[in-house]
Amino acid sequence: MHTRLIVAFLFTFSIFFVGCSGSDNTNSFASSNATENVSSLANIQDESPTATPVPERSVAANPTAAPKTISFPANDTFDLDVETTHQEWIFQGQKGQTIRIFSAPSGADNDDALMLTLYASDGTTLARGEEFIGGILPYDGSYTVSATRQNAGTTSKTFSLFFRLGVHMKAHIREVLIGEAAYAKSVALDREAPHLNEGWDFVVVDIAIENIGHQPGYGLDRVAGWLTDSGGYTHEITWFFSPFTREFIDDQYFYPGIRLPYFAYTQVPANQTPESITLAFTHEGTQLNYEFDIEDTHPEITIPFEAPPAHIPLLENEYLHYTEEGMFELEYTEFYFRENQFHEGHVTLELAARIENLWGYDLNDRAIEDDLYYIAVDNKGDIYVSDAPTSPWEDVGPGIVHEWNPLLIVLGRPFEDFDWIWVAFFEPNGRPIGQITLEAPQRSEIRPAP
Repeated sequence: MHTRLIVAFLFTFSIFFVGCSGSDNTNSFASSNATENVSSLANIQDESPTATPVPERSVAANPTAAPKTISFPANDTFDLDVETTHQEWIFQGQKGQTIRIFSAPSGADNDDALMLTLYASDGTTLARGEEFIGGILPYDGSYTVSATRQNAGTTSKTFSLFFRLGVHMKAHIREVLIGEAAYAKSVALDREAPHLNEGWDFVVVDIAIENIGHQPGYGLDRVAGWLTDSGGYTHEITWFFSPFTREFIDDQYFYPGIRLPYFAYTQVPANQTPESITLAFTHEGTQLNYEFDIEDTHPEITIPFEAPPAHIPLLENEYLHYTEEGMFELEYTEFYFRENQFHEGHVTLELAARIENLWGYDLNDRAIEDDLYYIAVDNKGDIYVSDAPTSPWEDVGPGIVHEWNPLLIVLGRPFEDFDWIWVAFFEPNGRPIGQITLEAPQRSEIRPAP
């Protein structure tokens, strides 16, 4: 009898896996509390929209405000009332992009829901649902999103609509360990020996989650799971995002080509064998179940990637240049490692930075917000995500050039916790600015603590 690993993904968009022994019944578009889910994977894969037409939209029945043009990601706040119950947005999409669109009314009254609809350029309805729609776009070109107030009432109401890029994901089951090998792995993950019940065995599952799409987007919000043994008993699973995670990945920076490590462990009675493992990845959506042979593992899958993404520009000579037009010009001229004064043997990664104020007012970290982000991944799959340093704490006056040395990342011990670290910088819309791979420093290359 084959032991099987069952993976339950709670997602609102399509996900693809290696080693899948069951069928994939996912739709390309999904909706929450859906009254209609028009398109399926089979009928929207063509280059042009060819899904089954639905009756023409009746604008007269739903008085409409002027359409707005948006690009992902975006937020929009708007008012609907008795006379204007309908709003539309137009955007340009790319085939294979995964999108999520969801709404929320302002204030405490959440009963006044919006009906959201996604239309193709020819008027075909691709998805419809209350407060949420999402899925994989079938062609390059124009799309329209509409929001209709279902309970117009007698007063005006303010709503917010959120346009987000989703992640086209793939899961790799890298390894499943049972017994002494699993216990040793769980010790390595937890950094201290977990309690093992007498007469029980440990079970560890090693999973790599990969963004195989073309756009950065939302990662996983939370994970849970349980194991069912041959006696029919269930055992809760303990999760680790990566062996020594410092920070969880930001929702905009699950970048294409990056593989994130997930580990789950639990224990079962020694006289029982694992029958199934349910792993629940939760993210604003519906539950999708997939089944794997537990022996069908892929240890050849490397973390965090086979090679750094080739389409992100390299930072030649450790130099980054970024300009916010009319506001500032920023340069990073050097990346270097320094002793961590609080943890012996550990290091930090710091920058030599320079900024010129092109604005008519003082620059500081309050004036410059959400201008530059980074994601860093080391060879063990540890993830570091944050705002990139764009201004010093002190004010920089108009026309002034200021140089300073900001801290970028707090790291561990060279050649023990990491052998190299890859860093990439992005604009808030996800456009990559540059990447660099830094080898762990030799002792002589580490600058002393301040």
